[in-house]
Amino acid sequence: MRSMTRPGVALAAVFLTAAASLGVTAPTVHAETATPTAQAEAAAPSACFKATTWLRVRTRPNNQSPVVRNLAPGEKVQASLRVTNGFRMLWNNPNRWAGAAYLVRC
Repeated sequence: MRSMTRPGVALAAVFLTAAASLGVTAPTVHAETATPTAQAEAAAPSACFKATTWLRVRTRPNNQSPVVRNLAPGEKVQASLRVTNGFRMLWNNPNRWAGAAYLVRC
């Protein structure tokens, strides 16, 4: 990578000073909101799926996440076509996930 010349450094300093005086700051990224997978899942296409057995609905796509409800055998739900870590997102809600192996298309 090429180093900045003195005029380049001076220009950068002027820009940063002007930005600071206008109250412009860099955006803050929080670990809780920086979940591109969940955001991408929420925008992903979905379809009707049916539970093949009693199925736990969890807050995240893993088996350690809290269970928020259960699906009964044959219960129909709207779920993402994309599988993440073996789970499908339900109802376009990034906080509702169920095991993809136990969901079949309606």
